[in-house]
Amino acid sequence: MHNLRKLRSSKKLLLPFLALAFALLIPVSQVSAAYSPWAIVTPDKVYNTTSIYVQAGQKINVTVHNNGNGYFDYWVTSGGKTVTEGTVDAGKKKSYSVGAPVGTAVLHIQCPTSWCDGQGRLQTY
Repeated sequence: MHNLRKLRSSKKLLLPFLALAFALLIPVSQVSAAYSPWAIVTPDKVYNTTSIYVQAGQKINVTVHNNGNGYFDYWVTSGGKTVTEGTVDAGKKKSYSVGAPVGTAVLHIQCPTSWCDGQGRLQTY
């Protein structure tokens, strides 16, 4: 019986250390991840933007979804330069990472027609 009590008390002492060990395993980049609001395009709004601040050492993930019948163009600017650009065809999605300088990164979405229905956002990590 004494050994059982001793085992229980040693488990209680071990739990805080295990919790700390697991907390240290979480990468800092996941802790500091942030998302921009969605930039939404519709037949009534064929151009939109969203932005996020990029800190030193971070990358950005670009996510764009096209739910419409036509394509739309997108591009990301940061530091006065275009860091990535592309086209999303009808019914398609894209998500990928790019590097960007420290500062504000802006995602631009533009539809060449009024057959547009989609959204995009940025994530830092």
